[in-house]
Amino acid sequence: METGLTTQAVTREVRLRQWREIIHARQESGLTVKDYCASHGITKDSYYYWQRLVREAAIAEAGPMFAELIPERQEKRSEFLPELTVRIGEAVISVNRDTPEILLQRAIRAARNAE
Repeated sequence: METGLTTQAVTREVRLRQWREIIHARQESGLTVKDYCASHGITKDSYYYWQRLVREAAIAEAGPMFAELIPERQEKRSEFLPELTVRIGEAVISVNRDTPEILLQRAIRAARNAE
């Protein structure tokens, strides 16, 4: 019986699920990324790499959409420094590495439904 999934694809899905759980657990813990990683033996570089891959997978799952990407100017200094701003019609979504994955998923879903 062939499912069409390669071992590599299944492995990637399992890893993405594990990484989502780690990211979610960190968000729920209320700890900073630095403190959470230190207490769980994870490097910050690994955490942010996993977070990036999880976000990319979430965007890929959301399906194709047309958006204008506008890089933020570095002169702006505030508490929240967006690393990416996406405009879909009237909707604007700004994110950085600390943006929770679930918030990004909900924002993309809402923007798609608003079209």
